[in-house]
Amino acid sequence: MAGRATKVTLNDIRAKNAKAGPKRRILWDAIQPNFGVQISERGAKSWYVVAPNRATGKQTWVCLGSYPRVSLADARRSAGEALGRLEREPPGRSAHMV
Repeated sequence: MAGRATKVTLNDIRAKNAKAGPKRRILWDAIQPNFGVQISERGAKSWYVVAPNRATGKQTWVCLGSYPRVSLADARRSAGEALGRLEREPPGRSAHMV
């Protein structure tokens, strides 16, 4: 089914073994909400957290760094912090993270 989100319990082995495909994709984490690893068509991996922007109703995507430079544990911790900041961000302000 096209467009279906893949939600898994991310761990280092899953992140390391995630393969590139014909299109960019994201493996969403089952532990940390709105957090996942994006795998590009060329195989580059980056950690992302996504949250709704209260002012615009659109999603705010925050890149937390690339794998393996940023570990899963550090990315999860940063995701929680980023989500907390996005929740406290006054409507209409742009979020500058990480």
